[in-house]
Amino acid sequence: MHMAEKLNVQVELVKLFEVKTLNNEKQTKYRNCHVKFTDPQSGDVTTTWARIWETTLENGTKVGDMLNAEVDQWTTAEGKSMVTVTVFGGSDAQTATLDLFKNALVAKAPATDLNAPM
Repeated sequence: MHMAEKLNVQVELVKLFEVKTLNNEKQTKYRNCHVKFTDPQSGDVTTTWARIWETTLENGTKVGDMLNAEVDQWTTAEGKSMVTVTVFGGSDAQTATLDLFKNALVAKAPATDLNAPM
C-alpha cells in the first residue's frame, strides 16, 4: 500500500548532508537532512531524518528556515511500514486557476457614481 498523506506540519531545517541523485528519469538531485519537529500537543521536540530537493536549496532555503513537510507512508516488500519525510521551502501556495477566483470575478453591479464620465 502506498499513500501520500500531506501532513500540515512545519519543521525546522537543522542540518544538511551531501547532494545525492535519485535513480529516476530526471536524475533529481536531493539531500538528506535533519529537521526538528515540535509536537503540537505535548510540545516535545524531535529531530528526524528527511529529504529536501536541491532546487529548494537553490531557491534560497537555508538551515534554520521553517519548512512544510510531507509525510509519505509506505510498506516494504516484507510488509514493514515505513515513512519518508520530504520538506519543501516557501509557502504551500497552489497554482492559480480561474476556478479559484470565480467568486472574485463575478460581475459586480456597477455602483452609481455621479462623478464618473458616461
